[in-house]
Amino acid sequence: MSVGLSHIVRHDFKHMHDLQACSRFVIRTAYALQTQLHDEVWVRRGDVSWKDIVKYGWRKTLTFDNYNDLPAEFVIELNRYDVRLTLRNGFWEIDSMGYSFF
Repeated sequence: MSVGLSHIVRHDFKHMHDLQACSRFVIRTAYALQTQLHDEVWVRRGDVSWKDIVKYGWRKTLTFDNYNDLPAEFVIELNRYDVRLTLRNGFWEIDSMGYSFF
């Protein structure tokens, strides 16, 4: 048996077409989550780990192409809690990645 949960958490960030602004916002959020929860943090857009961000900086690890003029999709994963946070325009979409009881 497994359970999947989904939540929406509002924020004031609305610059989804600005990759540098998105990167900075995602890194600030990832840093806050990593320091408060003491969890291994992954930032998805090429499987960038928090250790890579600390070592190389966000400018080198989070430089992504913007395909078809669509906003970049940034995802933060918290491994210990099996939670995925996806940056959306004005909110975080937070999904559990399927917690299993067995």
